[in-house]
Amino acid sequence: MTIKNYSNSEDQSTIYGVPRAERLTMAEFAIKHFRQPKSSDLGSLTMGRRKKEWTWQEITDKVKFSDKPISHSLIRLANQEADKSAVEMFGCVMRYMSDLSMKRGQTITDCVYEILSICHNNPVLVDEAYCQVIKQTTSNKSPKTDSLLLGWRLFAILTAYFSASEVLQPYLLKYLRDIGGDPRRPFGGTANLCLMNYQQTIQYGGRKFILTAAEVEAITGGKNVKRQAYELPGGQRRFISTRTITVAEEIIKELCIEMNVLSEAEQHEFALCYILEKDNSLRVLSNDEYILDVTSELETKNEKFTFILTRTVWIHPLREDNKLYIDVLFFQLVPNYMTGLLTNLPKGLNSPLPAKILDDAAALAALLYTASEAPLDELTEKTVASLIPVTVFERSRLSTTNWVTRIKHKISVLPPSCNAETARSEFLKFIEKWPLYGSSFYFVTRCRLSEKTFNRPILAVNKNGLKILDCQSMDLIWSCPLSEVRSSRKYSVNNNGHLDVHIAPDVNSPKQTVLTVETDSGSEIGRVIGQYVYLSRHKPNLVVNTRGRAFRDKGIIFDVAYVSPALRCIQTAVGILKGMNCNKLKLNVEPGLFEWLQLCRNHMLPTWMTSEELLEAGYPVNMDYVPIYKPTDLNTSEGLNDYYERSHKVAKGVFDRTKSNTILFVAHGSSLDACTRLAVGGQPRNNNDFYDILQRTPYLSTIQLNEYEKKYEIAGSPIPPLKHSINNEYDHQVIHRYS
Repeated sequence: MTIKNYSNSEDQSTIYGVPRAERLTMAEFAIKHFRQPKSSDLGSLTMGRRKKEWTWQEITDKVKFSDKPISHSLIRLANQEADKSAVEMFGCVMRYMSDLSMKRGQTITDCVYEILSICHNNPVLVDEAYCQVIKQTTSNKSPKTDSLLLGWRLFAILTAYFSASEVLQPYLLKYLRDIGGDPRRPFGGTANLCLMNYQQTIQYGGRKFILTAAEVEAITGGKNVKRQAYELPGGQRRFISTRTITVAEEIIKELCIEMNVLSEAEQHEFALCYILEKDNSLRVLSNDEYILDVTSELETKNEKFTFILTRTVWIHPLREDNKLYIDVLFFQLVPNYMTGLLTNLPKGLNSPLPAKILDDAAALAALLYTASEAPLDELTEKTVASLIPVTVFERSRLSTTNWVTRIKHKISVLPPSCNAETARSEFLKFIEKWPLYGSSFYFVTRCRLSEKTFNRPILAVNKNGLKILDCQSMDLIWSCPLSEVRSSRKYSVNNNGHLDVHIAPDVNSPKQTVLTVETDSGSEIGRVIGQYVYLSRHKPNLVVNTRGRAFRDKGIIFDVAYVSPALRCIQTAVGILKGMNCNKLKLNVEPGLFEWLQLCRNHMLPTWMTSEELLEAGYPVNMDYVPIYKPTDLNTSEGLNDYYERSHKVAKGVFDRTKSNTILFVAHGSSLDACTRLAVGGQPRNNNDFYDILQRTPYLSTIQLNEYEKKYEIAGSPIPPLKHSINNEYDHQVIHRYS
C-alpha cells in the first residue's frame, strides 16, 4: 500500500465507540437504545429539556426477567414489521425456556429454528435477540426450575451464529465476561462457553447451516461436544471432541500436531475432506467451514460420509521424526505409485524399459512387501501384481517368476533392522526425488493450448508446476512452472465444465497463454493450483517477489517502509523489497499496524519476535525506530471504532515523522480500509460492512492513497492485482460501496 502524507486524528478516548467513563452495563444500553416507557420522554433528555425522566425502576424492569410476553420490541426499531417479528421472537424465547406454553405441535427445535430464521432474514433483529436473552437470564425469578438453564443454552446457540452490532457488542461482551469471570455467579461456565462461541463467530463468521433437531436437543440437554470420527490415509481413525463452533482448520491443526507438524505453513499443506459413500466422491473443506454445518447438511440429505485428512500440497520436505506422519504420507502415495502415475517411463509403448527402472521397481516392491509385515514365504507370483506399478509390470517383459526372484533378492539385502516403519520411510525417501512426487493427478476430457488439442490426457499439478501427460505412456507432453500461472477461471459450456489457466512469464507481460482444460473437476484443479500459489509465498523468488518486481517495473521507489509485527507481514515486506532489488531499506516494525485485536484467539495478543530477534534471524529491521504504539499500549478489548482510530493515528504519526514522498505499509487485509477510511473523510465501518469488505480483500491486495493539497484520494492499485483460483482479483472500488 503506497500512501502520501496524512491528516491528524484525535486521541483515543473511547472503547467500543463508548466513552471510557461508561461502565457498559445493560442499563446504560437500555437508556440509549431501548423503547422508552409511555410515562417518560427520554428523547427530551438529549435535547436538554427534561419533561418526565425515565425512572430507575423502569430501566431495571426493561433489562430484567419478565414472566409475560412483550407487546413491542425492546430496542427502538424503524418499522412495524420488525417490531412484530421481535414480539414473535420473544414468545419463542419464552417457550424455549419453558416460561410460556408451546403452540400446538410446536417443539423446542421449532422455537430455535424460528429465532434463527428471524435473525437471518432480518439482521437488524440480531441485537434484539441478544437483548431478549440477556433480559431473560438477568434476575430470573421464573417458577420453572430449568428456565435460567435453558436461557443460557439458547444464549450458546445464538453466539455460535450471529455477531452483534458494533453498538451492542461491547455491552454483550461485558455481560458475558462479568458472569464468566465471577465464580460466585451461577452459569459462569456457560457464559465462558458463550464468550468462546462469540469470539469464534467474529473470526470465522458464525455457523451457516441450521442445526439439526438432534443437535438442538443435545445442546438443550447440555451436550456441547460431539465425538466425531476423522480418518487418516491407511485406515487409522481418530475420535476428536468437536464443538458446535469447531472449524476444519482446528481439526487439521490437531491432527497435524499429532503428526508433529507444528509449523503453520506446513499445516496449511493439509486439508480436511469428506468422502460420500454412494459414489466415493471427495470434497475438500475450506479451513473456515464449521464441521457441524457440514454434518448437518449431509445428514439432512441422508448422505453417508467419512471425514479424512489428506495432504493436498507438497512443498515442505519429507521428515522422519513421526511414525503417524510417515504412515499418512505412505498410504496416500502408494495408490498413485501402483497405478503408475509417479513413474517416468521411456517414450513409446513398445520401448524397452531401462535396467534402472526395473531395478528401482524391484527395490520399491521389496520395501512395500516389508511394510506389509507379511512373511517372506508368502511372497509368490500371485502377490507380484500388488507390488509392481501396473505400467512397469505390463511393459517389463519379465515373467512373474523373474519378478519374485528380483524382489526376494532386494529383501535379502535390506538391513536386519528394517521393519515395517523403516520400510515405509525408505519408500518415501526413494520416490521423493522423482519429478511427479506429491502431484495431484486429474484425468480430463481434453486440454487446449493455442492450436494444439490433447485428448484424454492427465493433468498433474505439484510444486514444480503444471504438466500434461499422455494417459497411456505417461509421456510428458507440455509443462509450465507454477511461477508463470497468473489466474484461473472456471465456467461451463453446454453443461460441460471448463477451466482456463492464464499463463505468462511475467506479471506485466502482454503475451499470455491460455490453457483450457475441459473437465468437471475444474473447481478442484483451480483450488489446488491456487493453494500452491498461496502457500508458495513462504518460498523465496515466488509470489511475493513478483509483487516487488511489479513495483520495480512501474518505476516505484519507496523511501521508507512500515510493517505490522506479525511475522507473515514482515516476510511479505522482505519479499517485496527483494523483488524490487531494494536491499538497503530497513523495516520499521509498528505494533499499531496489527489487525483488529478482537480477532485475537482467546482474547490474547500474539507473542511477536522482538526487533533484536528479528535482526538475529536475518530480517532487515530498523533498530532505531520508536513505535507509535508499543505492544503494551494495545487493548484486546478494543471495538471496531477503536481499530479504525488506531490505524488512523498510526498513519498520522508516520506522516508527522516522515517527509518522504512515497511510503510502503505492509499490514493486514483490513488495513487497506482502516488506514485510509478516515483520511478520505469517511467514518469507521459497522461490523457487517467490515467483514464483507475483508472477505473481498484477497492476499497481497494493494491500494494507493495520494495527497492533493492536503486532501486525500484513493487512486486504486499502482500495480496489477494478483489473481488465481483462491485469490480473486482485488477491486479497490469495494471500499467506496459502503456509506
